[in-house]
Amino acid sequence: MFSGAGISCSPPACLPLGRRFHRDLLDTCLGAVDRLAPDLLSVESRLALRSRRWNVIARLAACSDPDRLPEVTSVLSCFQITVPTEAHLLSALHLAEGGHHVTVNFDNGIECAYALLSGRLDLPKGAQAAFAEPLAEWRAGFPPNAPPLRVAHRPADMADTECHPQLVKLRGTAGAPELLIGVPVVDMAESVCLGQARLIMFDALVATDSLLITGYSGEDLDCVEPLLARLRHGTFSWVAQHIDTDLAARLKVIDSRQPVNGDATAALRQLLGQRRRLPPWPTIHRPDPQYGHAFALWRRRLSDQVAAEACGWMLSDAGYDGPAVELFDRCGGRPHQLPARPGGTGRSPRCRTAR
Repeated sequence: MFSGAGISCSPPACLPLGRRFHRDLLDTCLGAVDRLAPDLLSVESRLALRSRRWNVIARLAACSDPDRLPEVTSVLSCFQITVPTEAHLLSALHLAEGGHHVTVNFDNGIECAYALLSGRLDLPKGAQAAFAEPLAEWRAGFPPNAPPLRVAHRPADMADTECHPQLVKLRGTAGAPELLIGVPVVDMAESVCLGQARLIMFDALVATDSLLITGYSGEDLDCVEPLLARLRHGTFSWVAQHIDTDLAARLKVIDSRQPVNGDATAALRQLLGQRRRLPPWPTIHRPDPQYGHAFALWRRRLSDQVAAEACGWMLSDAGYDGPAVELFDRCGGRPHQLPARPGGTGRSPRCRTAR
């Protein structure tokens, strides 16, 4: 099984889909520019930044001093949850029965669900009583002798493809926010390389003849191409509610029946078959602070200079060297070398230093 943010967005977890998270990160950078260099960004340059996909976390990390890197990567801690979604619970059951699960998600939802169903974890204090009764029924349906869940979130942990149950977290985990898929140099942040260990996990994933891909839009920079390259006709089902038209067309070339418009929870219930009789898990909002509050706290702790500098590099890569240089000048700090661009962009290749 392969999953994305769609298994974590419903209540009670209410975590953001990738598009919203990306927007929140970019808005953080734009807000820093507005505070440090008011009126610098034109409507055109803002639209240019919003129209492209950026590896914002890697760009922020590349603009931070090493000793302040946790101020950036701690944003992943916003994805800690205390009560899982129904899709998390179903994923935990799938794993307990010997399944293999690879995810692009940072959050701890599946781990939380596995511990909750196995009895190693109780509902947090203050959780609504509505969760208690269905939890008892879900626990009764959990294999009594299920082994502890192995979580591989570092490349060094991903060598064993035969271990079950195993959850592979390709991008690290909320519990270890220093782990990203590399921290590339700032002007090549979108050129992400998964590395051999993660690619081996993709190979193991598609070796089955019944792969479920769900809750995954394929809009990321790193995982969609390796996954597409390995999919074979008749061996997978891609179930999601939001898939880009171009990606959908590429999937139909591989298998004309794909993708399937649908909900991750329903897809997981169908995968498990006999587990359909399990009661619905309450979809109610938890009263404790969740993603929005945690992200606001992270944003206030992040240096405006780091966020504005990252935005400056994005401006440069979008072709707005002038505003980028001016932004670097107004932010102060270390010198910046704007890379020469290859010809054919309509702009003269140049290399310029801002101090």
